[in-house]
Amino acid sequence: MAAEFNRLAHGGPWRVIALLAALAGTPAEAVLALPSVSEADDSEEVVEIPDAALRKAVEDALGKGAEDPITRGEMATLRSLRADNVGQLAGIEHAVNLRHLESFNGAISNLAPLTKLNSLTFLLLSGNAVADVSLLSRLTALNDLHLRRNQIADVSPLAGLTALAVISLGGNAVADVSPLAGLTALELLSLDHNAVADVSPLAGLTALEWLDLGRNKIADVSPLAGL
Repeated sequence: MAAEFNRLAHGGPWRVIALLAALAGTPAEAVLALPSVSEADDSEEVVEIPDAALRKAVEDALGKGAEDPITRGEMATLRSLRADNVGQLAGIEHAVNLRHLESFNGAISNLAPLTKLNSLTFLLLSGNAVADVSLLSRLTALNDLHLRRNQIADVSPLAGLTALAVISLGGNAVADVSPLAGLTALELLSLDHNAVADVSPLAGLTALEWLDLGRNKIADVSPLAGL
């Protein structure tokens, strides 16, 4: 043991930690894996929010001034936020407890900052530039999804969001609605002003209370007779 102590002690502080762990009966890997103080507590880290409109909305929600730093800890206190005319959502990923987010009439196209918002139940991004909704597949707590007047053609990433009760997708380029067939909790579905021709995949959505299919390419609505 003395020889082992000398070997480890001369190996620097990490070797000493490993030796102490061994003496205490704790695997060295477990000790070495422990986060440092700076890694464990990053709530004071300052968050950068490049978009001026989003930054202003966050400032208002937190009661902060334009020159005040906004920390990760403060972002984590947000539960609801409305920020219109936003160009990008960078920084919102730190609002990890956000449940309700609205952003009308902007230029948002990249939804990557939303992927860590696992508590999000209401999302409205109407009047933006969203074309790819694949990253929304991770937001399994979503109940309400409003993406009117975007550039969406493929709704297949929404197929797994079985908690959805409301989908509003009017004014997009959706033609194939078959990915929505399994969303049996839907109570409101708005698909007006799209390119839908075949509505038969919607026949099983018997919980629907409101269905808007105006201004599409539909010739036969008989599959919906049972709704």
